[in-house]
Amino acid sequence: MLTLEEVFPPFALRISCGPLELRVLRDEDLPELVELIRGGIQVPGLPMPFLNAWHEEPFAPGCPDGFPTTSLGWWWTQRATFAPDEWRLALTVRRDGDLVGMQDLHAKDFAQARHVMTGSWLGRAHQGMGTGTLMR
Repeated sequence: MLTLEEVFPPFALRISCGPLELRVLRDEDLPELVELIRGGIQVPGLPMPFLNAWHEEPFAPGCPDGFPTTSLGWWWTQRATFAPDEWRLALTVRRDGDLVGMQDLHAKDFAQARHVMTGSWLGRAHQGMGTGTLMR
């Protein structure tokens, strides 16, 4: 029987740097990821780090307009629309085995442009420890 990594090779990707490991987000990571987000990302009083406040949407499991449903759909869509000419990878960031944040890589026309854009965030409890520098 084929493995998931053989069906979708990005699942085999693992990037390590000291105590960090980055790997492609899997469904089994989602409950832990939702808990991390619910614990907070933005430091109160600082400017919002995102273009929209997806991390502040009401926690409403099963509600089509609430978190985590909106975020789950976003992560699943990234996989479903992955193509050589335009792709987006959501990577979990684990420090000493604990999920601490996400690092996204996305590209359009990568074969020609050779350019990747990134986005990242860390749970509030994991900020200020040098993890962001290592993961980037």
